[in-house]
Amino acid sequence: MPPPPPEGKRQKLSGAESRERTLRFFQGLGADVPLPASAERSDAYSALVRALLSPAAVSASRVSCTLTISPAVANQYNTLHGGAVAAVAEAVGMACARAAAGDKEMFLGELSTAYLAAARLNGGLATAAANYPRAAGLPEQQATQAGERMQPPPEGEPQRLSPAESRARTLAFFRALGADARLPASAELPDAYSALVHAILSSAAVSASPAPRVSCTLTVSPAVTNAYNTLHGGAVAAVSEAVGMACARAATGDKEMFLGELSTAYLAAARLDSEVDVEAQILRKGRSVVVTTIEFRLKDTKKLCYTSRATFYIMPVASL
Repeated sequence: MPPPPPEGKRQKLSGAESRERTLRFFQGLGADVPLPASAERSDAYSALVRALLSPAAVSASRVSCTLTISPAVANQYNTLHGGAVAAVAEAVGMACARAAAGDKEMFLGELSTAYLAAARLNGGLATAAANYPRAAGLPEQQATQAGERMQPPPEGEPQRLSPAESRARTLAFFRALGADARLPASAELPDAYSALVHAILSSAAVSASPAPRVSCTLTVSPAVTNAYNTLHGGAVAAVSEAVGMACARAATGDKEMFLGELSTAYLAAARLDSEVDVEAQILRKGRSVVVTTIEFRLKDTKKLCYTSRATFYIMPVASL
């Protein structure tokens, strides 16, 4: 072990020390650890996320529900996982979008999440999503007013539902997702969410020159696929958080930090059983903040599927 740095100075790690600490961080997360058999079921990721939500309510173009923070989705600080926040946002947001669009098929194109405060273990959160329709040719700030004045569509255009029909369809969508369904006992273990996410990562590698870069392979198993047999949007966000933090720690000397903001663009789908190369690198580093970019590319074609940008804040050290 290197000697401790002089008081008041930051420790500067060599490339080998940085790689060793980052790989140890991955091992501590549980990368390459096999999952229990119950977690290998098709769409187990959906079951884990949606079992947290209850009860669902719909009013006009607004969907609300309650999220209970169980040990399964708590991290090492006993707070709600950043990836779990993104997964719930995807599910509730899509329910709201379906309520407004008449239960049409759709896919997630972009998700941006700001982490303002921590939600503690065994606490409850009120979750709500509201729909803001955008009229063609109008700036976004005018879209809500224009949407309220829009007339029913002519024949051949999408059906406009009444509020009662919209609520009924959205509640049916939540029931089909399995909201309020009970999880198997193995999924109630502390930090089961981390185990599910990190078990799909393998072949982690760290390069410290010229700048820290972390790469690994993501295998799209049945546990993290959705109804279309493609990788879950929430799983993409969860992997971005884990790999981005590993890269940030490699750059800052293994300091304590927390996720402040995560933005993800969903450009293409990663299919069941495919392998995806994940690579994170430093975009900007300061005294108290580190910004990383994470790219997901299909291993066989090198096609870019997802890109994420994660902002981490370094925990201040108390001076006694």
